[in-house]
Amino acid sequence: MLFRSRWVSVSQVDCASPRWGRKPGTGVVVKVEVTNNGIDFTGDGVNFTFTAAMTVTGIYPKMGPVTGGTHLLVYISGYDAGGEDEEAMYCGVGASVVRAHVVNTSVLECEVPGLSDLGPAAVEVSRNGIEFTSSHVMFAYQPPVVLTSLSLTSTTEMSNTRVVVYGTGFDPMSSSLICRFGSLVSVPGFWRSEEHTSELQSPLQSR
Repeated sequence: MLFRSRWVSVSQVDCASPRWGRKPGTGVVVKVEVTNNGIDFTGDGVNFTFTAAMTVTGIYPKMGPVTGGTHLLVYISGYDAGGEDEEAMYCGVGASVVRAHVVNTSVLECEVPGLSDLGPAAVEVSRNGIEFTSSHVMFAYQPPVVLTSLSLTSTTEMSNTRVVVYGTGFDPMSSSLICRFGSLVSVPGFWRSEEHTSELQSPLQSR
């Protein structure tokens, strides 16, 4: 296939990649060459890979603090493993671009960047950091959750005691509201207001 390019400088030209007529398999690699006169092409054999179009099918979690740092799992389809640099994947979160780790052919992991504004941001993925999917899967930036105090700070080991947790930023729409006791024991939390949530299970019973 021959396509016109745009001259930028003696060391750079821009050209648009054509639509590839064949369905990509596991990375279709072609050679890119250039010419000044339309006849004498270079023979340097620089590789370019056509891949299947990817789609973001979901994310977890769906929300996180504006301070960033959330480890986000991005579920995708259409990923072609085995390209020249299969680890060169990117996540776009709003206007920010970060590197992504390939967990497997269906899951990427990336760290959500911080943002100054609350609200939704589209999560998209890319192989080259330039061309991104258009799946419009949204991640919600929220105020950071802050814990300030507890309704009681001790109880007996075998009790089933309600503990009210006071703070700010608790989300009534969250399906993952969890209280953690120590580093390993977690139990469901129940939203009461934006300022406090209640925990109704004994940590010992939830092990």
